[in-house]
Amino acid sequence: MDAGDKKVLQGVVSGIGLIHQDIQIIKKDMKSMEERLNEKMDAGFEKVNSRIDKLGFQLAELEDDAPTREEFDELGEKVTKLQRQFLTN
Repeated sequence: MDAGDKKVLQGVVSGIGLIHQDIQIIKKDMKSMEERLNEKMDAGFEKVNSRIDKLGFQLAELEDDAPTREEFDELGEKVTKLQRQFLTN
């Protein structure tokens, strides 16, 4: 191996070293980005879960206050009776 070949080989090895350093920097940056994204996702899911809990509570309250089918039908019958009484008087 002559001096020219050694220079070429040394250049290739140096290039590989630089590429390896670049890859390590990119890995570090990607890990940092992944951590930030995970934090944002966790915060977003907490907000969504909180909102779903509130909506579920409101729905449960509305369901408790709403008349049953039987109560609604009875109310219709009462209204009909009152209309008849009012019209006959």
